[in-house]
Amino acid sequence: KALKMKSKLINTNLALVFCACIGFAQNNDTLTTKSDKKPIKVSFLSNYYEQDGNRGATNGGIGSQELYSYTNEATIYLPVKKKIGIKLNGGVDYYTAASYLDIDKYKTSASSGNSGVSSDETRKYGGIGLDINNKDESVTAAPYFGVSKEYDVNSYTFGYTHSIKNKEKNSALTFKASAIIDRWMLIYPGEFRTASEVDASSGASDKGTKIHPNVTPIEVTGRTITKDGKTYGVDYRYSGALGSNYAFAINKKMNGLVGVDGILQKGMLSTPYYRVYFRDGVTDEYTKLAKIEKLPEQRYKIALYARYNWFMNKLVVMRSSVRLYKDDWGINSFTFDAAFPVKVTKQFSFAPFYRFHTQTASKFFAGYGRHELSDVYYTSDFDLANVHSNKFGGTIRFVPFRKLINIKSLDLRYAQYFRSDGLKAGTVSAEVNFEF
Repeated sequence: KALKMKSKLINTNLALVFCACIGFAQNNDTLTTKSDKKPIKVSFLSNYYEQDGNRGATNGGIGSQELYSYTNEATIYLPVKKKIGIKLNGGVDYYTAASYLDIDKYKTSASSGNSGVSSDETRKYGGIGLDINNKDESVTAAPYFGVSKEYDVNSYTFGYTHSIKNKEKNSALTFKASAIIDRWMLIYPGEFRTASEVDASSGASDKGTKIHPNVTPIEVTGRTITKDGKTYGVDYRYSGALGSNYAFAINKKMNGLVGVDGILQKGMLSTPYYRVYFRDGVTDEYTKLAKIEKLPEQRYKIALYARYNWFMNKLVVMRSSVRLYKDDWGINSFTFDAAFPVKVTKQFSFAPFYRFHTQTASKFFAGYGRHELSDVYYTSDFDLANVHSNKFGGTIRFVPFRKLINIKSLDLRYAQYFRSDGLKAGTVSAEVNFEF
């Protein structure tokens, strides 16, 4: 849903991409003529994120949530013809999560090697899309395809956006559709894994190990995958989304937007290495009844949202939005966002922002040791709990008076996040945008 950085390598790669884009920008006359070409746009984003808490789902709702993440991402827009453009994006997340160490918190013959997922992981992702406009640019069609790969999950995204603009009324109607396929490698907590999931180099011996007495190893059946000398089961998650929004001008100083999104998910919606502990009268965790998180294989979600912007004067803008959410797992939520960009000088602006979120708990959620033995579905993941949160921070933007090596803007953003269950997080990001 901790991160370490190998920033030298990532930043070097991004620099190479940047140099290539400059070279391309200087020699792109074969694509479009000088009179009709749109600018090439290049964006680089670097982000650092950290969090801590004591409600980790891998340990049944009481484990560490310490996590560190470093992300570097590049986005490029290339005009192919006057009405057609290509969008490319790619990035690398390098993260370290303390909860991964809890996957094998009990030593067993199956986990005497390791889980395959270390505390340090890397996610690589990328995508390609098109912007296709009609003659007067009143209609835009935008198909998209993306791929994401990490140790235990591969994801494939297919998307399409269709926008219709009414220039006379200064409005736009947009339709969106997307489908995501996630292939999960089923890495269970160590005490649930079978001997076939043992690292072949470490062997399988119970000597000197501690085996949890109240779990049953899970046999690998059906589709499997072999990785690092171990065999795991494979399962899939399918997500489909449809949405639409309408943006409109209220007057010269105000505009708004209203929209709706619907999502259907099917397949494996549980996380295979999340534990759940039950109310069985046992206080010693080692002998308590433990199972793997189990959730329904289907979920419906719907969200209604609205946005309102008010250009109060030449220096200050108010941007606000609200979102109502509901799903068939019992979660209802409300989110409010507000930002106040202030133009300090012609080159500098500052935008403080605030976000409030509150939600009810899923009917399948209970904390550590609170699930009943008769429960059919169960989770102790506090992302599905009754919580509220506050997020605040600010963005500083610099827009060169004269373009400095084609820099259009430079943004620096900082935010702090606090959730009612004790989770705390902080993030800082820097983004630079170029036009050629």
